[in-house]
Amino acid sequence: MANVIGQRVRRKEDPRFLRGEGRYVDNMPFDDALHLTLVRSPVAHARITGMDVSEARALPGVQVFTADDVELGSNPLPPFLGVDERMHRPFVAKDTVRFAGDIVACILSDTRAQGADAAGLIYVDYEELPVVTNVREAVKDEVLLFPDVGTNTCAKRPPEASDDELFAAVR
Repeated sequence: MANVIGQRVRRKEDPRFLRGEGRYVDNMPFDDALHLTLVRSPVAHARITGMDVSEARALPGVQVFTADDVELGSNPLPPFLGVDERMHRPFVAKDTVRFAGDIVACILSDTRAQGADAAGLIYVDYEELPVVTNVREAVKDEVLLFPDVGTNTCAKRPPEASDDELFAAVR
C-alpha cells in the first residue's frame, strides 16, 4: 500500500466505461443462461407465517424455490471459529428472518425482467419480532435471534493478558 497511498493512480479502464464501451458480465450473452432473482425480507426480525408463490410459479419461463423446495442447509462458518452450528445462517430462510435482506425465495427465469415480475408476485406474511440495533443491547440477550441457543453471543474469547492501563492516556 505504501506505493499507492498519496500517489496518483492512472486508471487504464476508465475511458472505455466513459465512452459506454465497457463490458459487464450481466451484459454478456450466454446460451441457455438463466437469471437469478432473490426475494429478500424487508424486515429485520420476523417469523414467516405464510408465503404464497403460486402467481409467480404460474408465469412462463419462471421457476420459484423456497426453503421448503430445496435442502440447501446453512452457510457454515470456518470451523476454527467454534460457533454453534445452530447459529449458522441458512441460505434460504424458512421459519424466521434475522436481518433485513435475508433471502426468503429464489427465482430462476429466462430473462431478468421475468424474474423481477415474479418477485413482485410473491407474498410473504411476516409476524414482526423485536429487533436489536446495537451490540451492547444484543449481548444482553433480551431479544434472541436464535432462541434455541439461548444467547446472541457466538463466541467468547478472554484477552490473553489484561492491562488495566492500556487506555489510560485517552481517559
